[in-house]
Parts: sequence; structure tokens; C-alpha cells
Amino acid sequence: MTHSHPEVARFARSPFSSDPPALTRRAVAALRQGELDRRLADGEEDDDGWLSVRAWQLTRPRERARVAGALEDLLHVAQRSDRGVDPVTAAVRDDVRESRAELLRAVSRLRDGRPVQPRGMASLRDLLSDGSGPLYWPNTRDELRERLQRAVDELG
Repeated sequence: MTHSHPEVARFARSPFSSDPPALTRRAVAALRQGELDRRLADGEEDDDGWLSVRAWQLTRPRERARVAGALEDLLHVAQRSDRGVDPVTAAVRDDVRESRAELLRAVSRLRDGRPVQPRGMASLRDLLSDGSGPLYWPNTRDELRERLQRAVDELG
């Protein structure tokens, strides 16, 4: 991935080595997080400076802990009984159960303390929030596993 904006290149190398962006820019980036996360996950270049702000937010320890916690919650929910659950939810639970190793790998990587790449964080957040994605609708079981593997690889 090439970077047109020097701040994105800096964050791609070491997201923890820079001063935080201005508070107003952080607030606007937080309001635009869905759009900015998709752009980062897609590997877009930072033509307007917002991706570097969002990259800074995504790679902070607090955000890493939030995403790791959400992935752990998925694992806990998936281990519950399927009794009384509608077929769509049961199918998604099966997908999550079968992707357990990838979910644990993602959690481990997020918690290991090494710097992460913003693209991988954006990919994990997109997976968690995409209501039409494999965590919310049954797809091929490989889709969830493949997206998780790709996201973990993108974390660096």
C-alpha cells in the first residue's frame, strides 16, 4: 500500500510514535468512524488527512482492548446452547465456533503489546460492525475464517 499523506505513512510504521491529533480532528474522525474504517480496511490513500487521525485512534491501547473484548464476547456467546435460538443465529454461532482458532489468534495479537497496523484494526472493526457480514448472516463458513485471517495478517 502506498501512502499519499506523510502522516499515514508514519502511522503505518509506528502508530505510537506521534503526538495525538488535535481534539477537534479526533472528534470529527470518531463521528466518521464507519466511513474512515472502511477506507482504511480497503487500503485507500489518505487524500484528505482524516485517515491518519482515524489510524491514530484505532491503534491506541484502549481501542485494541475494546476490539479484543468484543471478539472474546463472540466466543463466549457462541459457546452457549443453541436451544430456542432461531436458525440464522444458530448458523452464525456455528460459523463462530468453527472460527475459534482465528478469533483467539486475533485476540492474542491485539493483547500482545506490539504495534498494530491501522488497516488490520479497521478490518476487525468492520467485521464486528457490518450488519450484512458473516457475523450477522450465515455465509460460507470459510468467509468468516478468511476475513479473520486476513485482518490478523493486516495487523502486522
